[in-house]
Amino acid sequence: MVGLGTGVTAAALAAHPLEEIVVAELEPAVVRAATHFSEANRHVLEDPRVRLRIGDARNVLAAERGRFDLIVSEPSNPWIAGVGNLFTRELFDLAKGRLGAGGVMVQWLHAYSMSVDDVKMIVATFRTAFPRATLWRAASADLLLVGTEGDVALDPMVLDRRMAAFPDVAADLRQALGDPSTLPWTFLLTGDGLRRFSEGARLNTDDRPALEFSAPRSLMGSDVGQVMRAILAFRTEEAPFAPGTKPAIFETPSWRLHLARQLALQGAVEEAAEQLARLGDAARLPLASRVERVRILHALDRARETVPELVSLSELAPNDEEVARLLSRALAPDPAR
Repeated sequence: MVGLGTGVTAAALAAHPLEEIVVAELEPAVVRAATHFSEANRHVLEDPRVRLRIGDARNVLAAERGRFDLIVSEPSNPWIAGVGNLFTRELFDLAKGRLGAGGVMVQWLHAYSMSVDDVKMIVATFRTAFPRATLWRAASADLLLVGTEGDVALDPMVLDRRMAAFPDVAADLRQALGDPSTLPWTFLLTGDGLRRFSEGARLNTDDRPALEFSAPRSLMGSDVGQVMRAILAFRTEEAPFAPGTKPAIFETPSWRLHLARQLALQGAVEEAAEQLARLGDAARLPLASRVERVRILHALDRARETVPELVSLSELAPNDEEVARLLSRALAPDPAR
């Protein structure tokens, strides 16, 4: 684990049946601060499996003996001086060399306060070590690059068994997602999608640390929506389920609406809108589903575009109080104007 922070991510790792967790933290004051978050991190620093190493993560990673099954890197933001060297080709090569057979590397990055070009730079650099990497959404504006030797294949039954066996895993997923069954829809891009997304991007290297200087320029002027739209433009498939494991319910309109609602609650605006678009012609949906679709669009601050649909719904259900309320809200003057 690169970076301790409040210890919440280390606690999420400790919820799994790992034999040992090495946490590299540069600043001793962060370790002291983490003790004030003991309730949130489930007293992870008292876990006998956790071995804390104070020092530069690259030096710790190079000096540790043996190999790791999993390396998780969650450093500070790359606009902070000196942090860019944890996003370089050399760091990713070092990490790959310390993984055992079938090992996985997870690299945190973010879509907020970052330009599209800088996100592409991190992705392109990560792919030099992990060409089959995939991209996932950790929160509304937090992303995860997952580097693996082979392709990722999700199995909902395995997820259900893991949550049943380890209650803290289930609790963490519920806190992060609301509904853990929506986990597969945090998936964003396959290895090929990442290749096309990052094609032509410059690399961040030790001798040319471009990210160190470009990231601060986007600190106050970036647009999360712009970054997410740029990513989703290269999505060719949804969650990569293992063959024969995708439940049929995941293709139904009711599930799409449920998923869109959960994504909206998580702040994943672009993905929620994408799920609504996949419903197709709204007029073909049952009345209750059409109303739910409108509710979600209102939650996404897209009330104005629901007016034609609400007019149609008010003709179909003239006594429906909710339809009348939603139409009134959609027609209300925009206070921002």
